[in-house]
Amino acid sequence: ELCAADNPPGGEPGDALRGRPRDATGDPTGDAPTGAHDDGAARREQGLRTAVALSSYWLTCGHHREGRHWLERFLTDGRAPGPLRARGLSLAGHLATLAGDSPGALAAVAEADGVQDADDAARAHAAYVYGLALIATDPERGAAGLQRGVELERALPGPASSPHLALALVNLGLALCAGGQVERAVAALRESRQLCEARGDRWVLAW
Repeated sequence: ELCAADNPPGGEPGDALRGRPRDATGDPTGDAPTGAHDDGAARREQGLRTAVALSSYWLTCGHHREGRHWLERFLTDGRAPGPLRARGLSLAGHLATLAGDSPGALAAVAEADGVQDADDAARAHAAYVYGLALIATDPERGAAGLQRGVELERALPGPASSPHLALALVNLGLALCAGGQVERAVAALRESRQLCEARGDRWVLAW
């Protein structure tokens, strides 16, 4: 219902809730929510935390461009704590991939990998996004990246720490199937289905 309300006919996602104009290219004009123009590090950090917390919304409701816009806006000053910055960069890369910008995605995950105190969840997500960004142009390296991302996600402590595992398994399964590795593909997709059923994740289960 939220997705439907936030995506009116003739408009872009997010316009209905904020009444925010867009420029001739369809991108946000820069009229940010209250406080977003404040240069204080604390406000930028809180903005980044909020944008990262909305990851499921950006990803599942199709708001890839808008989510990336806000993430990149709050990442500009580079002063966010390492774990948060790495998560923001990984998510921005994920959204870039879904928007068809593989070079942008690879640049974002490369920067995320360079954050020295990034946490394991951010590194797992970056590895998955790296594979996802490569899969169309270099299927072999892409599948290897997806496999590494899945392995890192599996090693995280509990479902709350590995929110991307089920979807990573779906993409890994599709990549393996395309490469003729049907048995491994079926195993990955079966694991994803079991995770979705256990977590009540109907969106990924539909894949």
